[in-house]
Amino acid sequence: MKWLNCQVNQGQFSDEYAIKGKLFNSKDFSMFVSCSYVKVDPPPEQGNPVNGLMQVSVLEEKDDLVLISLPGQSFENGYTVTVKKDQLKDNT
Repeated sequence: MKWLNCQVNQGQFSDEYAIKGKLFNSKDFSMFVSCSYVKVDPPPEQGNPVNGLMQVSVLEEKDDLVLISLPGQSFENGYTVTVKKDQLKDNT
C-alpha cells in the first residue's frame, strides 16, 4: 500500500471526496472516492481544493513508472493508472 499525491475537493456526498491526480504523462485523471481512502488536513471547502494523499495499491514498477490500483474507478482510465514513482509516499 502507498499514498498518492492528489488534489482533494468536496464530493457530491458527505462521505466522499472528488479527487484529481496526475498520470505519468502529466495528464489529469479524476474520480470520486470514499473519505476513508484519503488523508487531508484541513478538509477542503467547496470550490477550494487542497493537497492530500489517496491510498493506492502498487501492481507493478519499472524504472520511474508505477502501475497502481485505485480505490475506485476513475472517469478516464478505469481502476488502474500509471504514475511516476515520486508521486507516491510510503505508509504515513
